[in-house]
Amino acid sequence: MNPIIQALKMLGGSGTIEEINNKATEIADLSDEQLEVVHDSKKGRQTDKVNGKTVRRYVQNEQKQAREAKISKVTDEPDVEATWLLGI
Repeated sequence: MNPIIQALKMLGGSGTIEEINNKATEIADLSDEQLEVVHDSKKGRQTDKVNGKTVRRYVQNEQKQAREAKISKVTDEPDVEATWLLGI
């Protein structure tokens, strides 16, 4: 089962991005090395070099895509941390 879905189930069906990502990372048992690989979105591939740019970590990018495909964002209010709900 997808670690994002497992994380949401373990969190009671909803959670913030940080809560979901932390739990999914724990479930997937990812190494520190895996968590440090960065994603180069301009080239559409992962790379291990930042090249002076702030780039999303590869795992974070994968978690974002899985989250957006499987669950629903509850709020878009700028001052409120969004809660995500399991939508299947």
